[in-house]
Amino acid sequence: MARHATRYLGRRPSPGVSRLPWRFRSPGLRVGGKVFAFLGFDGELIVKLPSDRANAFVDAGTAEKVVMGERTMREWIAFPALDDRAATLTQWREVAREAHRYVDALRRTS
Repeated sequence: MARHATRYLGRRPSPGVSRLPWRFRSPGLRVGGKVFAFLGFDGELIVKLPSDRANAFVDAGTAEKVVMGERTMREWIAFPALDDRAATLTQWREVAREAHRYVDALRRTS
């Protein structure tokens, strides 16, 4: 399921999107040097979204908050794989694209 994170965005990364180096220990994507999506140790897709959007996914039961150490991340959420592979790919592609747009906009305004 988790060969390369770029697969969930389509065959080729969008312009400006690059893969994370393997020292990150997980396939992932970044734009302009900023990470926006990566695969977690349990095979879930972890993305960065605006906190209100992240909370909406968590409240709907679609995603879970990401905890690093003892800290719950406000904008990072994890989407577990669904039972249906096609549904997983569709969902992951959509949220990865949304995360890409969000992080790209953040980096352009800072």
